[in-house]
Amino acid sequence: MNWGVTPGSAIRDGDFKLIKLYAYDGSPEEIFLFNLAENVAEHYDPNSPLNLAQEMPATVAELNGKLETWLDAVDASQAYDVSHDIELTWDAGSTGATSDGWRSVENLDYLFRELWDRGVNSAPTLISTDTPSGLSNQVYRFDGIDRMTRQFFHVSEITLPDVFDNDHSASFEFWLKTDALNQEQVLFESGDGAAGLSITFGDGDADGEHDEIRLRILGDDANELTLTSTLDSSITQGFVQLVAVFSDDPADRYAELFINGVSLDRIEGVNGVDEIDWDLLDPASLGLAYGFSVGGNGGPGDLPFVSGGFVGEIAMFRFNNFAIDGTEVLSRFDAVFAMCPWDCGAADGNVGIVDFLALLAQWGGPGMCDFDGGGVAITDFLTLLEQWGPCP
Repeated sequence: MNWGVTPGSAIRDGDFKLIKLYAYDGSPEEIFLFNLAENVAEHYDPNSPLNLAQEMPATVAELNGKLETWLDAVDASQAYDVSHDIELTWDAGSTGATSDGWRSVENLDYLFRELWDRGVNSAPTLISTDTPSGLSNQVYRFDGIDRMTRQFFHVSEITLPDVFDNDHSASFEFWLKTDALNQEQVLFESGDGAAGLSITFGDGDADGEHDEIRLRILGDDANELTLTSTLDSSITQGFVQLVAVFSDDPADRYAELFINGVSLDRIEGVNGVDEIDWDLLDPASLGLAYGFSVGGNGGPGDLPFVSGGFVGEIAMFRFNNFAIDGTEVLSRFDAVFAMCPWDCGAADGNVGIVDFLALLAQWGGPGMCDFDGGGVAITDFLTLLEQWGPCP
């Protein structure tokens, strides 16, 4: 521990003072207890005779309990270790007690890690609408000029990433509905033109249709991964699951997009130790660019679509500081629909063309099912089954 630098909390109760130094960069938590009536001196060595923590466990427990109660009462932001896997879920049906923010349903004891700031003049509107059974009917409505902002996601250690944690992997899951894909739209961005990550809609193939989704990851040393895939615009006019995954594993570096539990597209990165450090100190934004900057809007490769804001509704947004795989994506999709995703006919667990046709009707068109580009066919249905697997 680095006394005076390592994050900590302290409490004074009568003659006793307890200092808690939090686990930090792989070091364990440490507790110090001093009797100020006997000696006002303190010492950073946990084995110092001044430290009474080992001799007085009951007093430690009492003061530590009071400290934890106070920290909870003031909603204090406490230290955390970026190497720990986390999940944050923002559910429009459970916005939290903060009047001007959208708070994660998970409590990580760090307020700004859990909070999207709705702002004042550009706040999306909380409305009720029809959603799939596994989602709340409360959603945030974005009208192209609305956004939420928050601090950077801090997926790795900023100051010494190569020493403590240089894994910049992340997963972003949205349950959303678009009004129409007829203009460029920024769904999510973090960072700026020097380094960042963004998910945007636009006309990537210049055919007059803004039906491409682009996942852009740019590191501070100009390393980048950019994945652009075509969507069926009719699908996104109902609520869909959209998942963007970036793996910075030096042995398996890639970017991948999923729609409704199925892999839409994937691009492989360059394996090796030369990571893509995208998450610097610039704030993140949901629904519209933060200021004039969009994450990853610089460097080589295809740039994000940046000229407009998101128009549609978001029911849920989930973040992980690691790459989730296709099995986890599908599990989350199934949890919302609470059924085998392909058994849409009689819900009897049996595969049939009726189920395939029901899927097409449910999604509004054949776009995501046409795997071979030759039109909808039973082979496309079988490809779906192969990816989804059998009903449990």
